[in-house]
Amino acid sequence: MSIITVAKSGNADYTTIKKAIENAQPGDKITVHPGLYKESLVIYKPLEISGGGVAEETIIESDYAPCILMKTDSAKVSGFSLRKLVGEEDNQYPAVDISQGDLVLEDCDITSKSSDSISIYGSNTNPVIRRCRIFDSKESGIWIKDNGKGIVEDCDIYQNNQPGIAISKESNPIIRECRIFDGEHTGILVEDNSQGTIENCHIYNNSYSGIGIGNESNPVIRGCRIFDGKNTGILLKEKSQGTIENCDIYNNTAPGIVISGESNLIIRESRIFDGKINGICFKEKSQGIIENCDVYRNSYPGIGIDNESNPTIRECRIFDGKTNGISLKNSEAIIENCDIYRNSYPGIYVGNESNPTIRECRIFDGKQSGISIKDNSQSTIENCDIYNNADPGIAIENASNPLIRECRIFDGKSVGISIKDNSRVNINKYNIINTSN
Repeated sequence: MSIITVAKSGNADYTTIKKAIENAQPGDKITVHPGLYKESLVIYKPLEISGGGVAEETIIESDYAPCILMKTDSAKVSGFSLRKLVGEEDNQYPAVDISQGDLVLEDCDITSKSSDSISIYGSNTNPVIRRCRIFDSKESGIWIKDNGKGIVEDCDIYQNNQPGIAISKESNPIIRECRIFDGEHTGILVEDNSQGTIENCHIYNNSYSGIGIGNESNPVIRGCRIFDGKNTGILLKEKSQGTIENCDIYNNTAPGIVISGESNLIIRESRIFDGKINGICFKEKSQGIIENCDVYRNSYPGIGIDNESNPTIRECRIFDGKTNGISLKNSEAIIENCDIYRNSYPGIYVGNESNPTIRECRIFDGKQSGISIKDNSQSTIENCDIYNNADPGIAIENASNPLIRECRIFDGKSVGISIKDNSRVNINKYNIINTSN
């Protein structure tokens, strides 16, 4: 292995990086001294190319082609500012174009005024993008497409005009320990039957969803914080799936999580709180499993279930909501072994011909009813403890007809069960103790 030096002036082997690449042997290392290099580099042999100072001082700038075009099986580039400018013909090139190989790109500042900052595409790509700052792109910060893979880790991705990271067309990268923020679009967009693992990232203050999932995609999102968004925290649509584990999703302007368009999401061991609207919203015939989550201090129902949706909610704590803990409209659900408490409206609202199963829950300390059933709805409520609520433990209205089995309703400020407006109830083995009436 030889070490080749490049400098704009002084004692170096070459004055351009392109000439150094042409004369290097596979496996050589090229060290570039600080300066502005107006070049477009095609890496067509295995090389290591590194800046000799900090990234801000060693600049590769192009207005007619990518700053780096990867055309070999492996290479490493580190320590540069890579700037793709808009040329006279406004060529739509990324700053870094990776169509093959295992490029390692480290400690670089990357921006493109004409397209994406980094484009990764094709089944023969598997780069590593590490400790880079990717910003001010005309389009996406990183676009991974056409069965592309790769690892993006410990990067700052910000102020891009399109998604910070776009994953499309059956791609499957790993995104870890990144900060994706201040974007004019989505933080991360996963679409077109793509997957992906997104872990330990901070995604915040983006104009669209923190993470958008569409077109039958199925990512795993683990250990992330998604917050301060100007829209939803996570949006799932178009028959997509996904798994969310151990995430904090909070203080977003729209619901923390939206599951729509016949999608199906698993949410485990996460905290969804301080939302300006719902914590979690199911709609449009969607399903999912929510288990062992804390959903609290949201301005609208902690979990809203609408439009013929049917999730399972298990072992969750849903509390301190400014309206309902859980709201169902024209939907079904299984709600089991949950603690639902200190909500300003009924802990569970069942309306618009809904029919949930509520079992082994504790519904208490509410500022209104424990459970409100209205509008020709049904329910099966079994083996629940409903206590210390300000209004009836269970309020049944408007021609509704639930089944209540083996429940304990006690210490309420009002009656245990209220039935009115042509409603009926089937009660089997219940206790009402120490209510006010």
